[in-house]
Parts: sequence; C-alpha cells; structure tokens
Amino acid sequence: MKKIASVALASALALAFSQVGMAHTPSDLVNLIGMRGSSLDNEMANHGYTISHAKGAQYWWNGNQHVCIAISISQGRVAAINSVPSVQCGHAAPPAHAPGHASGLSGIKGMDSIKAIDAMTERGFTNVDDIEMPNTQYAIFYNRGTGICAQLTIADGKVLDAADIHTHPKCH
Repeated sequence: MKKIASVALASALALAFSQVGMAHTPSDLVNLIGMRGSSLDNEMANHGYTISHAKGAQYWWNGNQHVCIAISISQGRVAAINSVPSVQCGHAAPPAHAPGHASGLSGIKGMDSIKAIDAMTERGFTNVDDIEMPNTQYAIFYNRGTGICAQLTIADGKVLDAADIHTHPKCH
C-alpha cells in the first residue's frame, strides 16, 4: 500500500510539472532520475545549477544556460526532473538579443539535428511546424517566454542554419 501511494505521489508530481511544451528532462540530467536525493546538491552543482528555492519541488537555476529545473523527490530519490519557465526560479527569460545569447540560438548551428532539437527544448522552445523538402528539413520553433520564432535548417542530420525568423503563422 505504501509503495502504491509513493508511486501515485511521484506520478502526481510529474504530472503537475507537465505543462504543454515544458515537460522535458534535459538530456544531461536524465541519469540523475532515481538517484539518492542526498547526492543531488553535488550533482546539480557539477552541471552548473544552483538551488533557487524549494516549495513542494526543488527549483534549480543554471545561469549560463538560463534554464530553470524543477525536481521532485519521492522516498528519498529523484522522481522527476523537468524544465520549467525561468520565472519559477525568479528569473526573466534572457532578452531576445542579449550579447552572447544570439537570440537563444547560440551553438545550435553545426549540431547534430537530434541534439539540436533537445537543446532547443531545453532552452524553452516548442517545435510548432516542420517543412519537408527533398534534401532539407525546416523546423520552426517558438519560445513563448522570449517571443522568439526560430527556424532550423537541417540536412544530412546536421543543422546548417539557426535563425530568428521573427514571425511564422504558428509562432504564437
């Protein structure tokens, strides 16, 4: 009975964090799910995060990536890790054209397409459209927090270009 209640609690917490477009565990933190909560502080610090606050869940902020993470603990173990809006860690999203952030697209060009899509999601973008051509794919992403509408041009499994296109019918 206790085990069922714990599983139900962990499921409820995970569901609570699952906002449309935001319920995503960053790929570099997936391996922390299931680990002992007592080891979490060191692991998160190793990944560049600092604790923001704990209210129900633990909220962690990565200032270099401008990413806020919500972590739920159940029975002393990490039950769920999800990207959440920056405001939940007490930070606004970086300005659209802040130096060094290149509209939130820095470092995307040249990446493997799968890693780039994961990176876009980790940065708060939602894939809103895909356009398939014979040799090229155009993936359209929108970041509700920053208002950035971005297009990734992908061919042969690599991102050839990542650009802020400012507008698209599905960027809203």
